[in-house]
Parts: sequence; C-alpha cells; structure tokens
Amino acid sequence: MFLTIFQVTILRVKAIISYDGSRYFGSQKLLCNQQITHPTVQQEIESFLSAHKIPKDTLFSGRTDRDVHATGQVISFDVPQYWKNLDKLKQAMNKRFVHIQIKSLFPTDDDFHPRFQAKKRSYRYIISTKKVSPFQASYFTFFENFDLQKAKQSIQSFVGEHDFEYFRKSGSDEKTTTRVIYSARVYQHKEFMILKFSGNGFLRSQVRMMVGAILAENRGDLNLQQINEQLQKKEKHFTKPADAAGLYLTHISY
Repeated sequence: MFLTIFQVTILRVKAIISYDGSRYFGSQKLLCNQQITHPTVQQEIESFLSAHKIPKDTLFSGRTDRDVHATGQVISFDVPQYWKNLDKLKQAMNKRFVHIQIKSLFPTDDDFHPRFQAKKRSYRYIISTKKVSPFQASYFTFFENFDLQKAKQSIQSFVGEHDFEYFRKSGSDEKTTTRVIYSARVYQHKEFMILKFSGNGFLRSQVRMMVGAILAENRGDLNLQQINEQLQKKEKHFTKPADAAGLYLTHISY
C-alpha cells in the first residue's frame, strides 16, 4: 500500500485596502459572539477567502474602531500556489465587495507581518466648516468656526515622544503607552480642515483624543497649558474623543 502526500505550496500576499468604516463594526473580528448589525472588515474578507478555498486567517496592520475609515490599511494572508494569478484574485474580491476595495495585491515574504513590521502609521482627520448633508455625515465632522491658526499651534504639542496614557480609550492592552509622533500638521482645503498625524504607533482612540483636545482648545474649553499638563500626566483635563466619522487610516510604512 502506497501513501502519496501532496503538498500544496503556500504563498503569502500583502494587500493594501480601503473601506467605508461606517458599514462595519470595526476592522477586526470581535472576541465574543455579539449579535451585531454589521460585520467587521475582517469577517467579510475571510468569508470570501473561505468560499474560495483559501485559508481564511488574515493579519491586519492595526485595528480601526467602528465608523473609522481606511484608505491605506495593510493586511496579509496566505493563498495556495494555484492562485498565483493575483490580478484575477484581486478582481474577484473587488467584484464581491461593495464597501471594501483591494487597491493592490502582491506577493511578500513568508514571514511578513503587517502589524509587527510596520515602522510608521499615518492618519488623517477631516473637518468640514460647512454643515454636512445626511450623505456626508459618516465621512466628515462638522465644526463651523474653526480657527486654523490656533489649531496649527495646538497640534504641535503632540509632536515628539510622549506617554499618551491620558490620551487613549480604556480597554487597551498595550504594554507601553509611550509613542512617538513624527509629524503633525493641519491645513485647509476649500471648506475642509485636514489634520494629519504620523507616528510609530497609536493607542486605542489616541488620534481621536488628540483631535478632541485640539477642537476643545479651538472652542476655548481648553488651553495649551492644559493640553501639555495632560501630556505630562500631571492632570487629565479632557477625555472626550472627536467623532469617529472624520478619521481615516491613510498609510503604513515598512
């Protein structure tokens, strides 16, 4: 009696994806079996992979919360070698998805990990100074009297290495709360104010907490000294994050 073992060669692929966060209950699978209206991005992608006989374990560069969007999220997963035509796989995925787009799909190293090998992450927060329509409400945050010069000053407080323990949402299991913000800037494009942050990593809701503090300072509810005191963990003056709708994960650097 002879036993023949066929080994299927596995290829690891890297994908850059975008998605409408308002359609999903966050990017990654929940740890409990909650009954939810919308699935997660990971669940939808893995449902497709499973239906096409592809191992359905996907890795993400980072977690985005419910209603947070992405234009440059990075994921990886393994495909059998017979799916070596990645253009065909990309087309099939984009034909299936409505609120997710596979922007690029290409082979990568067998040990590639989109989260642990990431060097820099970038986010963008978009504020509209004009009242948004019901069709825009999931994509911009309305703030009518935005003082650009004040925001340019307050956003610089976050640049550098800081312990962001007072600028995160509870429930984070990170080993350290220290992060480095490489750059932070704000600029105007038509009626929109764009806030951009790049850093080596971000805690849960950290970007929304920073934007929330900037908007509070813009309204006069907070001052620069209080922002710096909170950064130095002397006192927690502000704890309300900005709305999730205006936040986009835009780029991951390796």
